Amino acid sequence: MAHDGDELVGCVLAAADGAAFWPGFARDEALRLVPVAARRALADHELRARLARHLRPRRRRGRLAPPAVTPARLLSIGVREDRRGEGIAELLVDELCAAMRRDAIAHVGLSVRAENERALAFYERSGWERERSEPGAVYLRRATRG
Repeated sequence: MAHDGDELVGCVLAAADGAAFWPGFARDEALRLVPVAARRALADHELRARLARHLRPRRRRGRLAPPAVTPARLLSIGVREDRRGEGIAELLVDELCAAMRRDAIAHVGLSVRAENERALAFYERSGWERERSEPGAVYLRRATRG
């Protein structure tokens, strides 16, 4: 977390094993997540369309996309809106990488919606490399070493 005095200005959420994190998180937080997700889906046309595509039965052609090769995941990063552009996100990512390095984790990965050009530019400028892309998502990874 990033503080300015007693004030929280940013935070990062990560998991050493992202695939193992989500099922437990969803199970433990389901009652709080459903209303939040429902409100967001009602307000976001693009999200409703994506959900509809994922829920619609479809024929599969070929192989499924391979899983991300980097199990440690940066799940979310947030900086208070009035403090963006001050380098806080970069510092949070650097601290996350240092903590993972101390835990002998060599790389950390993340995924970004393909149309989120601002986030993609931030991560690529910060030294993240593309792992793979698929419709709707770009997967990136970064070494935790300094």
